Amino acid sequence: MTAQAYAKLHRKFLTENNPGMLAEISKTSEGLAPYLQRIGEQAMEMYDHLSSQMQTSPNLPTDYAKRLEALQAIPLTVEEIVLDELIYQTRKSA
Repeated sequence: MTAQAYAKLHRKFLTENNPGMLAEISKTSEGLAPYLQRIGEQAMEMYDHLSSQMQTSPNLPTDYAKRLEALQAIPLTVEEIVLDELIYQTRKSA
């Protein structure tokens, strides 16, 4: 997923779940676009950081098949973490 895609998801989430916050952000001197851009960038940074950590984790299985399975699950796992902890949140974290 791209930073722009994460930003769009966050905007959609706020539109549906906290339109008041969306309006509040839009009224700030900074505006909505830079806020959403930062959210998207933070999401990408978080994704890259978590992916790297998981791929180099000493807790990965040593058995080849199990290790391969664990490595293949990383992108989906990381995506869920980013969505849950950053994109689908109503607090202003940027």
